[in-house]
Amino acid sequence: MSILRIPAFRRQRDSLRSMVEPRLEILAVTPDDRLYSSLLYVATQHGWVTRWTKSVDGAIRILKSGTDAILLYDWYSASQSWQDVTRRLFEADSACCIVLAAPHVDEDLWEQAVVSRVYDVVPRTGPAGHMAATLRFAWQHKVRRLTAERTPDALKLRSRASDVRLFAL
Repeated sequence: MSILRIPAFRRQRDSLRSMVEPRLEILAVTPDDRLYSSLLYVATQHGWVTRWTKSVDGAIRILKSGTDAILLYDWYSASQSWQDVTRRLFEADSACCIVLAAPHVDEDLWEQAVVSRVYDVVPRTGPAGHMAATLRFAWQHKVRRLTAERTPDALKLRSRASDVRLFAL
């Protein structure tokens, strides 16, 4: 009789796990496979989904196709300035949330990023925990913003953000 209970317990545990696991998505825009590898390490630890494109044009195609991903933009990705690139990305999707990966982070760069509507700046080679926290906060920021706008995607994203909070605890 106990044999019959074990499969039922496993199914219940698996269904609970699927409800709690976060579905945060990250779109990395970088030609640098080492930066993407670092991101993949962080994302795998948290169960997040990652996508990778090496070009800004590839990112624009993905944004236009409709994605809820947080965009991690490597400032070495293009020959254009990162400010011009972020403008192009916002033209493709005004609701996208961009985190800039830079070789160094200082107050001046952070202020320029805020003026350019970038959510935050992280060091390209910084600690994995800092990148994870920044991406999680960027996701929660995007969800709050869409919820305030009352868009059709807001309910879907709100439930996904609560999943992220539950998993982070």
